Amino acid sequence: MKEIPPLPHSLSGNKTLVLVLHAYTNDPSSMRFIDQAVRELRPESHVIIPELPISARSFESPLRVARSLVTVIEEQIAFRSNQGWAEFDDIVLIGHSLGALLVRKVYLLAGPESAEARFEDSVYQNELTPERPWFRKVSRIILFAGMNRGWSLNHHLRFFRFLLWWVSTFAADTLMAFTNDRTRLVIMNSRRGAPFLTELRLQWLALQRSNRQLQKEATSRNMPIPELALTVQMLGTIDDMVAPSDNIDLATGRDFVYLDVPRSGHSNVIVMNDSKEGRDRREVFHRALCESSASLKSHSIVPSNLSLRDISDKISNVVFVMHGIRDTGYWTQKVARKVEEQGAAPPKIYASETSSYGYFAMIPFLLPSQRRKKVQWLMDQYVEARSLYPDARFSYVGHSNGTYLAARALLDYPSCRFDRVVFAGSVVRTDYDWPRVIERGQVEAVLNYVATADVVVAVLPGAWEIVNLQDLGSAGHNGFRKKHPRVFESKFIPGGHSSAREEDNWNDIASFIVSESPCPTTNALIVPDQKTWVVVAGRTAPFWWAVIIVIVGLVGWCVVLIGEAKPIHHPYIALLIYAWLIMLVLTKV
Repeated sequence: MKEIPPLPHSLSGNKTLVLVLHAYTNDPSSMRFIDQAVRELRPESHVIIPELPISARSFESPLRVARSLVTVIEEQIAFRSNQGWAEFDDIVLIGHSLGALLVRKVYLLAGPESAEARFEDSVYQNELTPERPWFRKVSRIILFAGMNRGWSLNHHLRFFRFLLWWVSTFAADTLMAFTNDRTRLVIMNSRRGAPFLTELRLQWLALQRSNRQLQKEATSRNMPIPELALTVQMLGTIDDMVAPSDNIDLATGRDFVYLDVPRSGHSNVIVMNDSKEGRDRREVFHRALCESSASLKSHSIVPSNLSLRDISDKISNVVFVMHGIRDTGYWTQKVARKVEEQGAAPPKIYASETSSYGYFAMIPFLLPSQRRKKVQWLMDQYVEARSLYPDARFSYVGHSNGTYLAARALLDYPSCRFDRVVFAGSVVRTDYDWPRVIERGQVEAVLNYVATADVVVAVLPGAWEIVNLQDLGSAGHNGFRKKHPRVFESKFIPGGHSSAREEDNWNDIASFIVSESPCPTTNALIVPDQKTWVVVAGRTAPFWWAVIIVIVGLVGWCVVLIGEAKPIHHPYIALLIYAWLIMLVLTKV
């Protein structure tokens, strides 16, 4: 990582440390108005504005950047100690745009690590990281146009800005596809649903949950009540870069104070010059920095178009049911209802999440960037559910691409946890590392249905796995190779790709989800053998793809020959129509 340049140390009379972080592609000079305002409003403050490695061409990990910023703060504290001066009384964290996400991450890394949402770089450590001595000194976090839910391409962007972002996103997705996500531009870490951002949100929820527990214990013992830092979000009223639904994260930011900054956009919300607009922004910042918590909360405003759903602490279990490709998921609600019926035994109360990511055709499914978007969509839903059901245990039922979503999420998001996982028609690789996922505490038990005649999985993702391309595989046809005592497989359920999610099997799925202890199912449908022709097709899957390509090419050649005959005389027009028909089938079927 590129080192953060040295920063000036405090003076003996400084009582407050203020860390200010600039936005993506900006530099410390962009925060000069914030610097001036802080020094005038709170003259006892020591303001540091590090130069961050978050340029447009940066591939830096924001987690590493946040770790280095924690070190920066501790160096400032250590300097005072070495000089024999009094400690800082107060610490304030301020960030703009991507810098707003980084100050939240700095605060999390300084706090106590939670078992339910471990820090990404400490997942394999035995001990949880305790909170740092200065964590409780952070009194206030101020976020300017923070992308708290992550950025997304949306209609709020102006046309040329949308076009620029679309082209840039396409290029970044393509790069990640060819490097298996190892090469990720720094800005892609803040896209809605991206691992860094989602882990931040889940860790924030875990911090809130653990602090509520500490508060209960302190109340019962008549001890001082531990409080988390007050978080104030400054919202531009005309922000055309980040939509309100991206700025405001009601899942993790229910306790935030939201203040409108008049006549401000995403970039100029921090410009506090001597103009009328600048003075208005400065006034709002003055309130955010200096007013009491009670006063600020009385002025907090959440846009009326964003709904705030009620938290339910009565729900004990939640089951996600996710459909696959070429499917709109109407059956998911029926499976979820069966789980809720079987699990309805007080004190257990089941809820379900059956949202749909929409119809997913064949060609988009084969594109890593499109599959990644669906995984990010799933994790956005997961965070929402975690915030609504803070005390619940989660399980998962997936079919086809729905199995890929969960498997990929468990690898990329260490804080993602599902007690029971059921896969039907799985397109996950047969060498998927279930032992690692289970030992990390992310999954309790897995049930994988292997069909007798799932030619879709055997030939399509099966071919990709044989030639070792992409992260698709044939677990729905061949089963998993990496064994574990808590990975169960039902071999073989009669039928094709959709057989395991048919009505005759709903009771078996529900039974595995709600049972007290994980165990293999006693499914009366199971037969001992697969269809021989499907087994052969699976073993020779690349050959059949070659045959299909040859047939498509021959038909195209015939189309050209027909096009050359009278009365058409336009072979290329006929060929274009043929290509259009093929794309129509692949993108709509």
